[in-house]
Amino acid sequence: MKQRLITILCLLLVASAFLTACNKKEGGEQTADTTTQAQGTYQDLVPAKDIDRDITILTDFAPSMDIHEPSGDPMWDTEVNMYLLAEQKYNVSIQCKAPTNGRAFATLEMLRESDAHEFDLLYSPHPTYGIYSLITNGTMVDLHGVESLDLDGDWYSTSQVENHTANGKLFLCVPDFTIEGQGLGSYVYNTSYYAALGFEENLYQVAKDGNWTIEKLLNIVQEAATGSEGTDQSYALCFWKNQIGGLNPLNILVKNEDDRYELGLNANKLSTVIDQTMVLLNEESVLISESYNAGFADTDIWKAFSAGRGLFLTAEIGQSDVSQHLRTLDFDINYLPAPKASANDDYHASTASGFCGIPTIAYDKEESGLLMECMAVYGYEKLKPTFFDKILEGRLAKEAEDFEMLDFLHSIKTFDFGFTFDDDNKLRLMMYNIIFSETGLGGKQAISAYLKANETYIQNLVDKANAIGKD
Repeated sequence: MKQRLITILCLLLVASAFLTACNKKEGGEQTADTTTQAQGTYQDLVPAKDIDRDITILTDFAPSMDIHEPSGDPMWDTEVNMYLLAEQKYNVSIQCKAPTNGRAFATLEMLRESDAHEFDLLYSPHPTYGIYSLITNGTMVDLHGVESLDLDGDWYSTSQVENHTANGKLFLCVPDFTIEGQGLGSYVYNTSYYAALGFEENLYQVAKDGNWTIEKLLNIVQEAATGSEGTDQSYALCFWKNQIGGLNPLNILVKNEDDRYELGLNANKLSTVIDQTMVLLNEESVLISESYNAGFADTDIWKAFSAGRGLFLTAEIGQSDVSQHLRTLDFDINYLPAPKASANDDYHASTASGFCGIPTIAYDKEESGLLMECMAVYGYEKLKPTFFDKILEGRLAKEAEDFEMLDFLHSIKTFDFGFTFDDDNKLRLMMYNIIFSETGLGGKQAISAYLKANETYIQNLVDKANAIGKD
C-alpha cells in the first residue's frame, strides 16, 4: 500500500505542473469518458491543430505507471482525461521521461548543442531543483515570446508571472493551482473540540474580516484547556516546525520602482512576527514535530490530532499524503490561513511549487505552447471542481464557506523568486534558524544580526536575480 501511494504521488506530481484553478467555483461531473469531456469550453479557448507526432515531457519525477490508465480515483482519472484530451485535440502521443544525466537541466545542457528534438516540455517539481541553472544556461525558451501561450489567462498565476519575469523574460511558469506536491499551507482545526472547549466565535468569519492574527491564535491557545500529562495529553496547537516560514509575511525578493530585484526582508517588519511566534511556541499546550516528509502518519502532531487530542494542526491541504489522512478523521474539521502579524497586514502564503517550461531543443515552441495551454485550461475548468467535489468530499468541503475558504487560500499563494537563488536556504529558513537557535535574542536584534552575518550571501543572491534574462 505504501509503495502504491508513493507511485500515485509521483504520477500526480508529473501532472500537477499543468493543473490550475479559477477564483470562482465550477462544478460538473467527472468521468473517464473523453467524448463527454471534450465538449468543455477549453476546446474553444485553445486553437486546434493537427500536430501528429510523439510528445515527450522531461521531468525529475517520471511515472512508473501508464499516465493514460484510469484508476477509479476521481482526481487521477481527471488528470488522465487531461492527457487523453490533449492527445485527441492535437493527434499526439504524450509520454513522460526522467533525465538521463542527473537533474533536468544537466540533460538539457548536454543536448543543447545537438540537433535532437527529444523533449517538448519540461516539468521541475521544486524551485530549488536546478532551476537557477535552467534559467541561466540558455536551455529554456522565453515564454513571453510564445504566441500560443496566454500568460494573462486565469489558468496561470499572475503574481508568479510578474515576480519571475526578469529583464522582460520569463523562462518557467507555474499553473494557478498545483494541488499535489506542496499543497496549501493552512491551519486545520477540530470544530467539535473547539466548541467543546467553550469557544463560540466563528473563526472563518474572523479570517474573512482580516482579524486572524498570531495574537488571536495565541489567545485561543492560552485559553484552551489541556488534558492530563502523558500519552493522553491534549494540545491546543500541533505545529510542524517547517511551517514556521508560513508566518513570514515577506518575500525574499521584491521588485522596486525600477523593476529590479531587491531584498524584501527587513528587521523592523519581521521582529514582531518572530517575537510573537517565540511566545506562541513556548506555550505548554503546543506540540512541535520535525519535518514530516518521511511520513505524515508517523508524526506526533498527527497522532495527537487524529485521536481528537489536538485543537489546531498545521498542514498542507491538498498535499497527497496529508489529504489522504485528513479524509480518515471521524470528526469535523475546518481550516484557516496562516495567521498574520497584525490586522493591518495582508495574508501571505509563499509557495514552493513546480515549474513548467519549453526547452530550446523543443521541435516547435508554438506547438509545445499549445499543449501547455490546453492542459492548463483543462485544469482550470475541470481539475479544481473535481478536487473540491470529489477529493475533498465530506470532511474537507462540506459547506459553501469551505469552498470559499479554499478559494481564499488559493488566492493568497505567492511565488517568491528568491527561493530559486537561495541555494543554502539561509533566507527561506531564516525564521526557522532564528527561532530555534536558542540565542535568547529578541526578534529585531536577532533579525538584524542574521541579515548582517549573511550580507555577502544576500548581495550575491540579489545580483544573480537581476542578471537573469540579460543577453
